[in-house]
Amino acid sequence: MRVTNGGVKSFSVHRRVKGGRQIRRTLGTWPELSLTAAKALAPEAIAEIRQGVHRAEERREQVAWLELTTGQAIEAYIKAHQSKRQIKNEGGCLRDLLTSHAHRSVAEITAVDINRALAEKRRVAPISANRCLSYCRSCWKWLEEQGHVESGVAAGIAMKKVAEVAWDHLIQPDDLRRIWHAAGGMSAPWCGFFRFALATGQRRAEVAQATWDQIDLKDRVWNLPAKSTKMKTAHVVHLNGLALGVLRGLNHQEGLLFTFSGRPLCGFSKSKLQLDKLSGVTGWRLHDFRRVIVTAMRSSTSMLMRWSSEPMNSSTP
Repeated sequence: MRVTNGGVKSFSVHRRVKGGRQIRRTLGTWPELSLTAAKALAPEAIAEIRQGVHRAEERREQVAWLELTTGQAIEAYIKAHQSKRQIKNEGGCLRDLLTSHAHRSVAEITAVDINRALAEKRRVAPISANRCLSYCRSCWKWLEEQGHVESGVAAGIAMKKVAEVAWDHLIQPDDLRRIWHAAGGMSAPWCGFFRFALATGQRRAEVAQATWDQIDLKDRVWNLPAKSTKMKTAHVVHLNGLALGVLRGLNHQEGLLFTFSGRPLCGFSKSKLQLDKLSGVTGWRLHDFRRVIVTAMRSSTSMLMRWSSEPMNSSTP
C-alpha cells in the first residue's frame, strides 16, 4: 500500500525489469479497492510488467488525478470552463468557500464537508451562499463526469436557499453628496476609488482594475478593453471634471490607478462599512452609483455637481 502526502491510500505492485529499472503499477485506491481485490489483480499486473506492457502514460495520469488536491481540482474546473461568462465569480467563490480543504485530496471531500462550508457561508453571507451552492453542484458534477470523484457527491450537496428580494433602493442626491465628502476623509487608495466610482458610475471590478494605460487625459476618456467589461466588449467612458480631479490627485501615473503599493485592491466590504460610518448613509450598494448616474445624465449634467460643492477641476485630497 502507498500513502500520498494528501493521505490517499492506493495498492500497487513493484517489479524490477531487465536493465535494473523498477516499475510500479497502481492497482487502485483504498477503500474503493479492497485488499482481497488488490491481491486478485496483482498477478495480471505483474505479468504485464514482465511482458513490457507498462502503460506508463495512462497510469501516470491516473495517479496524478488520485493525488489531486481540492484546490487543484477547482483550478482544473475553471480552466475547462473558460467560456462561461461568470467563471471568474465561480472560481473566486469556490476557492473562498473551500479554502480549509484546499490541500486535501479531492477524492476525500464528501457532501457533508461541502454542506458544512455552505452552512457557515449562509450564516455570514446568505445571498452569496445561494450562489456558492449552485457553483459547488456544477463543479462536482463535472468532476464526477470526468471520473475524478465518486458519483453521488453532487447530489448530496444541499442547503436551504435564502429568499432573495430584488434590490429596489434608489440612493438620493443628498446621500451622494455626503458619501462624496466622507470618501475624502478616507486614506488612499479608498478615497480615490470611491470618488472615481461615483464620478464615472462604472462597475466595482472595472474601477478596481483600471490602469493608467487605459486613461487618456488629453481627450478626457477612459478606454475600457473588452477583457475588463462584463459584456466582453470594449467601452469608452468620457471623464467629467470630478473624475479628472480624482486622477490629478493621485501620486503616481503607472500601473493600477488604485493600489496598495502595486497590489490590487481587496477588503471592499470593510472599507464600505467605514464609508457608511463616516457618511452616515447606510443601506446602499456601490452598484447604486450606476443607477443614479444614468438618471443624472438623462436630466442634466448640472445634477452631477450637486454631489459636490467643490469646483469641477478640484483634486482629490
